[in-house]
Formats: sequence, C-alpha cells, structure tokens
Amino acid sequence: MLNSLNHTTEEQVISRAGLHLFSKVYGSLEGLTEQEFFNKHGHLVPPLPTDDGVLLRKALLSEDCMNELVKPLRDAGWSVEVHEPDDKALYMTVSASHGDKTFSVALLYSCATDNQTYKMLEKNCAAVLYRGAPYKQSSYTHGLMVHVGPVLGWQPPKAFFE
Repeated sequence: MLNSLNHTTEEQVISRAGLHLFSKVYGSLEGLTEQEFFNKHGHLVPPLPTDDGVLLRKALLSEDCMNELVKPLRDAGWSVEVHEPDDKALYMTVSASHGDKTFSVALLYSCATDNQTYKMLEKNCAAVLYRGAPYKQSSYTHGLMVHVGPVLGWQPPKAFFE
C-alpha cells in the first residue's frame, strides 16, 4: 500500500512538472485540459522535439577537427581555414595555405562512410581522414588515390619558412 502511494505521489510530481514546463513553452491552458488545448489549436498531441543526430555529429566533428586536425596544421606552420560541416554532419573540410602552397583535408565523422562520399572528397582533398578507429576501411575506400586514415595517426606536412 505504501509503495503504491509513493508511486502515485511520484506520478503527480512528474505530471505537475510536465504541466509547468508545458505552460512555460505554450502559455496558459486557458482553463482547458491539455488534450482540449491541442485539439483547439489543430494538434492531436503536443509536438515532440526530434533529433536525427545531426547536432551531436556536428559538435563531435567540429571538436575533433579543431583538436586533431587544425591544431597540428597550425603547429606545422600552415594558415588554416575551417569550413562548416555538410548538412548531415558526415564530413567537413579544412583548407591550409602557406605562401603560394595550398591543400585541403577532409575529416569524416566515421570511417564507415559510403564510397561515393570518399570519391567526392578525393577530388579536392590531399587526404581524407576520419574520426575513430579504422572499420573495414578497404571496403569503403576502394579506388581512392589519396591518403585515407584516422585523423589521430596523420601528421601534416611542414610548411616551408622563408
């Protein structure tokens, strides 16, 4: 009996907290039940936030790009321009320059990226690197003529100082 009483109290607390959050987001219920409120505004249920992982991939990709790619390039004497991740946050590119020498490097979110993406990046990049460990790398990278490997194992070329 006591356990069911505690469970009911917990449900009430959770329900009130949800209602409080709901009222902050959507305003007052105007004396309506939650279901009536959403029906009045043309919804069957409250809209739920969705996340397909893009924001998390963007954050992880950007952080690793700055720490594992940009920093070593700058330490090697290159000026670096970082480009935004693609729409799905599967890759991002970095352009390095020193004097009249320039090259680009791509950083993939994962080794397990389709071969078409590798081939597309190969056209403009001197190296295609990825986060994490190799996972069946040869099956994803067949036919490529540029360096492919984990970003942690790659050393950028030294820029020549005059």
